[in-house]
Amino acid sequence: IVRVEVPPAGAKVQIVGDAGHGKSSALFALQRCMAGARYLYVPRPDLEPPPPIEDEDAPLLLDEAQRLPRARLAALLGSPRTVVLGTHDDLCALAPAMSTVRLQACSLKLLQAIVAARLDWAARARGPVPCPTPRLLEALLLTHGGDVRASEAALYLRYQGLHEVADVD
Repeated sequence: IVRVEVPPAGAKVQIVGDAGHGKSSALFALQRCMAGARYLYVPRPDLEPPPPIEDEDAPLLLDEAQRLPRARLAALLGSPRTVVLGTHDDLCALAPAMSTVRLQACSLKLLQAIVAARLDWAARARGPVPCPTPRLLEALLLTHGGDVRASEAALYLRYQGLHEVADVD
């Protein structure tokens, strides 16, 4: 449940946030809304080389953009194509006219909505579904801050230990 507006053709946008705050989710949402958009994930440079980036007109959605060499990023940002970066670092110095979307820490209300959407998606059949209590979700926020991915992982472990349908606390 990440809301990012579809940028106009040729725009440069960076989505900045800490791990687990929704950068990848925002990029995937944009990919569904932007015809022909190409999503690319930049792996850690110590594990594998960056992916090839073809010069084309299709919008580019680049996840973990801070891992790409600055010269390569600057060249992309200087191109006429639409470029949206998911990044931990503010990269505006490479393109001062670039728009910035800063993702904030997750609120209790947002975490409840995300978890409800995930549970709805994962439900195997109609009927009662174990739901986390607000107290548990508040504890997850205190423990993991805005890192939704870490909160989901902790919830997953709780759900694996369930033996019956009941509130998860």
